[in-house]
Amino acid sequence: MYMKNPIIFRPPESVSRVNTNGSVSVVLFGQDAPRHYVLEGEDSTLYSLVNGERATSQIMEEFFLIHHENSQVIFFRRLKKLLNSGVVVVDV
Repeated sequence: MYMKNPIIFRPPESVSRVNTNGSVSVVLFGQDAPRHYVLEGEDSTLYSLVNGERATSQIMEEFFLIHHENSQVIFFRRLKKLLNSGVVVVDV
């Protein structure tokens, strides 16, 4: 089963950055448009910069896995499960 819009994830060192206010930004690239997220605040809430909606706590947990543990295999496996898809496109 294939996703309608596969996620293309680039390594965190190429897309994440620490902002001047101490927050961390990360970009997940999709077919239609990049999905920009920012990790900020005392509770380290993950927000989407595209539509301003708060991301799910599950997605936030996956971000912590890739960003803090640097475990791409775990990240992709769990992200794939979260999205109910059979394919996650990885662009390194």
